[in-house]
Amino acid sequence: MKKFYFINFVLISNAFFSQSLTGVGFQKDIKEYWAINVQINTQEDISVSYPSLGCSGKWLLIKEDKNLTLLKERITYGVDKCIPENYIVMTRDNLSPTTFRFYIFENVEDEIPYAVGVLEK
Repeated sequence: MKKFYFINFVLISNAFFSQSLTGVGFQKDIKEYWAINVQINTQEDISVSYPSLGCSGKWLLIKEDKNLTLLKERITYGVDKCIPENYIVMTRDNLSPTTFRFYIFENVEDEIPYAVGVLEK
């Protein structure tokens, strides 16, 4: 099982409520880019949409710390176009305080993400 180490990342828990993040992801196996939008209203209300793929859903906060945030993604619209459940690991980009990198895993114990991307405040 892959171990995630958390050291007070605090993207979701702090004063970042009612913030929007936009970005792009890349799915390695099919070599395809896609847009991603995330709306953080509260810890319990995080919406995600992939407009170019035609699917959307919710992110559920599992664990958060300084360097990483672990979320579970549940696709609720366009389930036939996207993988219905994933695990998202987010981390701050060292070059920009408003940029985050994300990694998408099909299973929490996977060591290699099947997609990667960048989100910007």
